[in-house]
Amino acid sequence: MRTGLRVAAAATAVAVAVLGARGGWEPWELACFVATGLLHAEVGQRMWRARPDSAMGPLMLAAGLCWLADGAGRVALPWLFRDDLMLGAVYQPLVLHCALVIPVGRLQGRLDRATAAAGYLFWPVAASIWWLAPGHPPGIAGLLEVRAAAYPVVGALLLLFLLWRYRRASPPYRAAYAPFWVANLVNVAATAIVSADWYVPGSVPQIVYYAGSAAIPVGAALSLARSQPPPAAIRSLVAALGAGDATAEADLPALGDALRAGLGDPSLAVLTPQDVALLGADRPPGTVLTPLRHAGRDVGALAHDPALAAAPEVLHAVLRMAALVLDHRHQLDEVRRSRRRIVEAADAERRRIERNIHDGVQQRLIAASLLLRRAQRADPGGADDGAALLDQGLSELDTAVAELREIARGMNPPALVMHGLAGALESLAERSRVAVHVDDRAGGAAVGEETAATAYYVALEAVTNAEKHGGADAVELSLTAEAGELVVRVRDTGAGGARFVPGGGLEGLRDRVEAGGGRLSLRSPPGGGTRLTARLPLTAEEPP
Repeated sequence: MRTGLRVAAAATAVAVAVLGARGGWEPWELACFVATGLLHAEVGQRMWRARPDSAMGPLMLAAGLCWLADGAGRVALPWLFRDDLMLGAVYQPLVLHCALVIPVGRLQGRLDRATAAAGYLFWPVAASIWWLAPGHPPGIAGLLEVRAAAYPVVGALLLLFLLWRYRRASPPYRAAYAPFWVANLVNVAATAIVSADWYVPGSVPQIVYYAGSAAIPVGAALSLARSQPPPAAIRSLVAALGAGDATAEADLPALGDALRAGLGDPSLAVLTPQDVALLGADRPPGTVLTPLRHAGRDVGALAHDPALAAAPEVLHAVLRMAALVLDHRHQLDEVRRSRRRIVEAADAERRRIERNIHDGVQQRLIAASLLLRRAQRADPGGADDGAALLDQGLSELDTAVAELREIARGMNPPALVMHGLAGALESLAERSRVAVHVDDRAGGAAVGEETAATAYYVALEAVTNAEKHGGADAVELSLTAEAGELVVRVRDTGAGGARFVPGGGLEGLRDRVEAGGGRLSLRSPPGGGTRLTARLPLTAEEPP
């Protein structure tokens, strides 16, 4: 589409040049007119390509086409296109609209919309009132009187409005768009002065008008260039984002400092997901909240000045890098929490084992020791029967050994030690209260002891949850070896709704899987059963 419009602009410019030369235009005026129209069209094309989401480029291009079409109309229909009336009716509102959409690329707020609508409706309303008023001069002459009377007043109001809007803008906004604002002020002033119909000899009025109009695309092009941060600032920003210190939890303010310095936006703020949740709908005034996403999930947001949208490539690159930094920070936090949970779980398990040994095995061993000492001191003909004492001591020792085995069974399942992973899973299926189908497709892959234990506990947790909470009547359990990983898939027909809960069994299981370099995923829609998938690294056993 943009290519077709460029061809249309070039064709219109050629037509204006040919018709203008035949219609008696001065060569300098014809050259200035055509150059001004082509400048609008070319800058509009470039702005449209640089920021396809902004209305600024299409509006500038439309203004250029309107300008060139007015030149053709002056030759073909001179009575209608005389004295730049059509430019005032169409071209000037487009330029005003273009000035109002910066920097975000669209009109914002009621005041901007009302100003743009007033620009488009000025001539239709003014012409209707003039023609309906009694005693008005007939024809185009009356409209020229309206323009001579109204444009100086309108121009003064627009100058004040644009200056007020510029002063209220943020520093990045003013720094990037200062050339375009100056161009708009020059254009408004030139149009108001020329339209006042003051007598100036020669071609000075046309030169002033063309210069004011040509300033619009020139200022827009300069603003487009100024809106891109300098390469040195970008290199510094990339270096700061890539530094190791920028990813540390305690150095999150340094990330904000680097972004503010590199992008030239003192109002920029880096927000974590917790900050965004606390902020809610209360957004800081005059800022845009852009989400930061990485790997399909929200990792935070960037609150920044709308003027940064003028450099979308730079902004998108910075957003990706900032999202990567925040995701790294999130992962570090998750690793710390996971390690803390593992340590707490290990401490709890150690205390359980200590308690069981103290309450059971230790008492048995103390009793056995006392009995053996009594047997050692017993006289052959005394009251204490040494043989009986030895039998009692040995019985206590046997009981202690049995209790130790029971304690060890909770640490390393006997079936896993004696029969391997596949046999342990078959044993688990036989003991389960629901029907468990085991499908071993691992193909005899070498599975390390830790990997086998983790896989067993994944299956044990999934089957236990299906029995106790899911209300399932069948469980499918499969083992496969894929790309150097042992994949354990457990699927049940229960009620679903399972999720990772801090301190819960699934959360602890995920910590164990991730501690071994694996990944655990859960899919459990309500009413759709539960699917638990663990991917564990395959490591061959060390040879003896």
